[in-house]
This record gives sequence, C-alpha cells and structure tokens, in this order.
Amino acid sequence: MVSGRGPDTLARTGGSMKRSIRVALAALAALAFAACNNGNNGNSNNADNCGGPPNNLEVLYPRPNQSRVNPNVTGVWVATNQALPNGNAYNFCMLTSSPVLTPCTSTFGSISYSQLPTGSAKATYPNPQYYYTAFGNPIGPSNSVQLLWNNGGTGCNPNVIVSTFTTGA
Repeated sequence: MVSGRGPDTLARTGGSMKRSIRVALAALAALAFAACNNGNNGNSNNADNCGGPPNNLEVLYPRPNQSRVNPNVTGVWVATNQALPNGNAYNFCMLTSSPVLTPCTSTFGSISYSQLPTGSAKATYPNPQYYYTAFGNPIGPSNSVQLLWNNGGTGCNPNVIVSTFTTGA
C-alpha cells in the first residue's frame, strides 16, 4: 500500500482515473473525426455543414437504434428512392463512445436487394435503390455509434445524425 493512502483513497483515485481515460478517449475520437471530415477531403478551410442525405435515404442495417449489433459488422446498408449520382463522395462519419481506427466509411456502392443482411429493415417506399458503405475496421464491442452524413468531396462538416446503434459485448 502507498504510504498515507488507504483503500478508500485508492478507490476514489481509480474512479477519477477512469473518468480521465474516458475524457481522453472522447478527445481522441473528436480529433479522428475532424481528420475524417475535413483533413481527408482536401479542403480544410470549408466550415459549411454537409446537410442531410438526398433521395430519402433510409438506413436498413444496422437498424436505427438497434442494440447488440455484431461488433464485427462490416458496414451500413441503406435504401434511397432514386439513384445516387455517379462519382459521388457520400459516406458516413462516425462518432463513437470508444475511438475507432477509421472514423469514416467508404463511399456508397450500389447493391441488389439480395445482398442485404438478414434482419434488415424494409424501405418505406416502392422500388428502392440499395447501397452499401464499408467500415475500414471493425467497430468493436460495447460501442455506441452515431452515423453522420458526409459529402466527402466538399470538405463540409458532418453534423446531421442519420442513425445510431450500439454493438454487443
């Protein structure tokens, strides 16, 4: 035992240490997010927000507000009521409770209905177009995730939350 410190003091210090670590991790996540939205887009001086997604984009999987999503989920599957433009730089940037190695997804690629994972939500409109965007790395266990819309080609600041989910342990 450290001189002058009883078990109560050590317990209080441990709790404070955990809070400090959480604050430091949140700061790292914010820095990674900043690198994702502006630094990687080649336009670090544009402070405009990205707005929301076009074409009635709906997240199908992981379902919005879903809990216990597989921590190794590979990406996000969405539907739109009309095709996204060719060559777009649309993607999601993630705010997470634990930092992730790649805070933004790849750009959206067109897929067929048969490529949706089991348990996906259904689009709310007829004849949807389906898209997939991949995570660069697994999200990891016990992580709360907010997906923010990003137009990576403009250097805008993502600030519209499109969906949230949490991963299982």
